[in-house]
Parts: sequence; structure tokens; C-alpha cells
Amino acid sequence: MIDIIIPAYNSHNTIYNCLFSVLNQSIVKKLNVYLIDDCSDNKYDDVYNFFKDKLNIKIIRLDSNRGPGYARQIGINKSNSDYIIFLDSDDVFYDSYSVENIYKEITSTNSDLVFSNMVEKNGDELIDRYGGIDSLHSKIYKREFIINNNIIFPNTYNSEDVSFNHLFLLNKPIVSFCSTKVYAYRRRKNSLTMTEDYRKNKHIKCYCDNLIWVLEYAKENNINPDNIGELLSFSFSYLYYYFTFKTSIEDKSIKHVYKLIPYYLEYFNNIKKETQNRHLEEWISNRDKYRFDFSFNEFINVLKKGYEEVKKW
Repeated sequence: MIDIIIPAYNSHNTIYNCLFSVLNQSIVKKLNVYLIDDCSDNKYDDVYNFFKDKLNIKIIRLDSNRGPGYARQIGINKSNSDYIIFLDSDDVFYDSYSVENIYKEITSTNSDLVFSNMVEKNGDELIDRYGGIDSLHSKIYKREFIINNNIIFPNTYNSEDVSFNHLFLLNKPIVSFCSTKVYAYRRRKNSLTMTEDYRKNKHIKCYCDNLIWVLEYAKENNINPDNIGELLSFSFSYLYYYFTFKTSIEDKSIKHVYKLIPYYLEYFNNIKKETQNRHLEEWISNRDKYRFDFSFNEFINVLKKGYEEVKKW
């Protein structure tokens, strides 16, 4: 059996389409739906009454709004099937064979995680997207691996999916890829993460705060230091790409990265040079038309200097 966990906050306009995409799955009889109502203004009684005879559906209402990470964690705690899929309340499965395709992949390969391709719905336009390893979209997880390695969501409102997947990958799962399209992600212009204020002022702060949460959790749970070093290699490569190509080294949000430097120094000897080079190449490949103002080492030195300045305050 497969548990479909759907956090929902005031999602009454989109939840029917979401659940119809579950209902249309070729293996719908293998699916259990857990709709986690994150204390929406109105309950989902009408939704339950419509689908209760068509889907194996449970609605769990939280007594306060806690965010999608907390809601998904409740879904994990309250469900018990061998496999888990996370679906957002305003998204849908790509077609009727989406779940069957990734379910076949994870069972035939005995993997702990399968990720796949997806499409982005931007108005009437469908854009092919690679279902990267960070987000929860277009993936199926083995519950046993989650439970055995004590992988949980942080109680945050943004980037909690990145934290969950970072913890998952830190424990070195068996990962497979399914080449079919599985998920249709809807880009909402009024989404918090799409606002100009979030992208300019809050994205890096949320990314760094969630990464620190993962690093502290990893230390407390005695994760292999080499695995932590690999995560830092990947994360600092992304940050280098962000401040070199997306914005600039002068961007004020770089101050949030300073607090990561103690972790970088602590695990410096666990960061393998070849791994760092590979991660840098992954982020900056096919972007040589841009001008490099800073090398990666110069970027790290800027962060170190910024951290030392902050310590003096």
C-alpha cells in the first residue's frame, strides 16, 4: 500500500482537482489518502463526503496553523503503509499511470527513494521540469528508511522539503530514477515563495536556517561526518552559484551565509576536493557566458571575513 500525504491550508478551490488526480490512478485501490487540514478557515467536510465512497481517505484537522512541514510530519506519524508520496493540495499527478510507474520502480529496484520528471503548469503552458533531488515533488519514499533513520520535517514554513530530503540523503539511501513524467506542479503567482520580497530578502535566510537545522540534527544523530561534508560541499556550491550568477557578492542576503562558516570549517577535512569540484561543475555547467567575478575560494574567503566581522559586533 501507498500513503498519499496532502497538507492543505485554505485549499478548497484546488483540492477537488488534486483528489480527482488520485482517484484516476490505475492502482487507486492501493492508495490511502491523508489530507492534513492545517487549521483552514473552513473544514473539508464536503470534500470528505464527496470522496469517502471513492477513495480510502482520512482528514486530520490540526487545532492550529503549523505550516506544511508539521502537517506532513503528522501525516507520516498517522499513516502506516510501506511507501509514501507527498502531494501538494494545488498540484496533480501527471496522468493515470503516475503512481504505478514510480511504485513499480521502487519495488523492482528495492530502492529507498525514486524521483522522476514532472511538468510545471504556468497558466495554460506546460513546461517540462527535471524533478530534482531537493523538493518533495515527483518522488516516492520507503517508509522503513524514514523510520529507521529518524528522518523528520522541521517545523518551518519554507524550505522544509529541502531539509527533509537533505536528511534523507545524508543517510545514503538507494536512489533510483524513473524517466516518466509523474507530477504536475502549479506555479502560483501569489505563492509566498514566488513573491519578490521572498526571493530577494528571505530565500537565502530560509535556506541557511533550514540547513543549520539539518546540520545540528545530523550531529545529534551521529551521522557520518563524511556525509555531512558532502552536504556542505553541495550547499556551498549552490550558494556560490546563487551569488555569482543569480545576484552578486554584494547582495545583502549574503550575511545569512556567514553563520554557516563555522560548520564549513568544522567539517573542512571531510569535504573531498573531487566532490567539491563535481558539485561546482554541476551548478555552473553551461553558464560560461557569464562573467566570473570571484572564484569559489575567493567566495569562501569573503564569507570567512564576513563571519569574523559579525563576531566583533
